[in-house]
Amino acid sequence: MGTPLERAAASVFMILMGYALKRAGFFSKSDADTVAKLCLNITLPAAIITGFGSYERDFSLFAVIALGALCNAVVIGVSWFLSVRSSRRDKIFHMFALPGYQIGTFTLPYIGGALGPYGILVTCMFDMGNALFACGGTYALVSAMPSLGGGARPTVKEFVKRVFSTVPFVMYIVSLAWVTFIGGVPRCIVALAEPIGAANSFAAMFMIGLMIEIKTKGAELWTVFSTLAVRYAASAALALLFYFYTPFPLMTRQILALVVFSPVSALCPIFTEKCGGDTGMAGFAGSISIVISVIAMTACMAVMGI
Repeated sequence: MGTPLERAAASVFMILMGYALKRAGFFSKSDADTVAKLCLNITLPAAIITGFGSYERDFSLFAVIALGALCNAVVIGVSWFLSVRSSRRDKIFHMFALPGYQIGTFTLPYIGGALGPYGILVTCMFDMGNALFACGGTYALVSAMPSLGGGARPTVKEFVKRVFSTVPFVMYIVSLAWVTFIGGVPRCIVALAEPIGAANSFAAMFMIGLMIEIKTKGAELWTVFSTLAVRYAASAALALLFYFYTPFPLMTRQILALVVFSPVSALCPIFTEKCGGDTGMAGFAGSISIVISVIAMTACMAVMGI
């Protein structure tokens, strides 16, 4: 697996590969749609199944699921407040780039290499709450807003349908219910999903590379970097809160302090495109956030003595 820095460098390399091949003419930005469908509907669900293959029921950690959802809900409120006077394009960007964490394709292997199976377990629990928003909930909220979604305000039935319209979120719900009420995921299913899920990190990073459009306009650069500044300021506040003021054991608090520094969700460009936003800006923010997250998480590990 390599060291955390080596794995992070590999993620950056895969993004740069996608961008370089697009610039060289081997792929076009439209090919990102195909890779996005592959990631959203095949590799990410398979990675989720693989993660639950080694899951052992620990009901005391269900509070971590709630924290994952609460972090997203709070940041969504902050992003809406900060973008009230922004243009429609910038509002959509804020709503998807501020909340949501890229855990399955980045943070999970990063923390797993440093803290082992327990680190993976706690990270997966947090990601379940995160997935409620990052894998469909935020998209349902944004698309339900007439000024952003482009249509009439949906009914409760339509809203729920949009939440459950993404395969990864449904897979999380099904997997959690399965391990909670039935038991472990059958080994034969994990064996089928494991090699497919192993491709998820590459598919997600390569997709971001294809979607990146280097921004040179001052206004766009300001939007991206100011949004990321707010995101990581909120991450720092949450990290301090979780580390010093939650009742969990030390290792759990350390893991939570690291997870909130995860990069922008790899699904951010996909949902941005669904709502008619600027996917180039979303992809650019995602790639920049990976570099920032590598620095922030490595620094946190050093401070906490991990």
